[in-house]
Amino acid sequence: METAGGGSRWPRAVWLAAGALGVTIALALSLGFIWARDAETPRVTVLGSGKGLSVLVTSGPARLLVVAGDDAAAFENALAQARHPTERRVDILLLSGAQIDLSVVARAKHDLGARYVNILGGGSSLRDLGLTAADRLTSVRRFRLPGSVSVTAEVKEVEATSTAGARTSWSVLVQHGETAVFVLSDGKDVEHFANPGRVSALVLAGGDPGPAVKAIDAAALVVSSTAVSGKQSRREVAQAAGRKLWGLRLHPGDIARLDFVANGLRLPTDATVVDGTTGRPAPSASVAAQSVSRPTRGPGVDELLVDEGERTGVRQQI
Repeated sequence: METAGGGSRWPRAVWLAAGALGVTIALALSLGFIWARDAETPRVTVLGSGKGLSVLVTSGPARLLVVAGDDAAAFENALAQARHPTERRVDILLLSGAQIDLSVVARAKHDLGARYVNILGGGSSLRDLGLTAADRLTSVRRFRLPGSVSVTAEVKEVEATSTAGARTSWSVLVQHGETAVFVLSDGKDVEHFANPGRVSALVLAGGDPGPAVKAIDAAALVVSSTAVSGKQSRREVAQAAGRKLWGLRLHPGDIARLDFVANGLRLPTDATVVDGTTGRPAPSASVAAQSVSRPTRGPGVDELLVDEGERTGVRQQI
């Protein structure tokens, strides 16, 4: 095709197409770089999984997922938000052994294909999940991730009482430098574990938060929206704590990213300060680093190293 002056339009069309392609490639590369950099940020992402909460710990190329909750669809939606398109892998799965969580942990076990799986107690769930007694975590295990992040999981068997049957309780302590996030299976389980000391955030996978906020000196509290609902309940939690604290309530399918930063932990912008009488919206939130007592190394404590290159784990007694 020629113009009135005899020139061809094809070169111009080709240049326009090439320019558009170049811009598209540049944008894709920039977006990929941003995703990759953000994916390696040391972070704890809390996932709304129904009545319970799950927790995804990421640092460098490593991914560790603690799974709890009773709503498999909500869990999948939250996990889809939490994972980057460039990093879909999960290296380590820690599965709640509570019977109420079975539908969610079964979905995670089946769909995620993690190379290392532990169930936190829950002997009755082993057969349902296709696991063996060797996969059951019954004491303390520490996982070391790249970027100076450690995750210590501990399990305690709670004996039956006159009002309740035997059950398993568990805790997970995530540490980066002097900043710590403490995850507890249920607020009432706090009495079964050593107090972690001052922590930046307390995440309750389920249950009543009252006993835990009384016992643990946490600057922030993350709970399921079904555990703490309404202004009155938030006041009661703050009064139980006896202090002001940041609060986050997660609905099923939602997520909350807690980023480890130089001076502590950065909370989402929808975090709220609760002082026992009112809740005040906060434009941004950053919790200063808090010193914590580190778990004592000793017999029965396993360590799993997640290698930064090949991402293979070597477990050893420490």
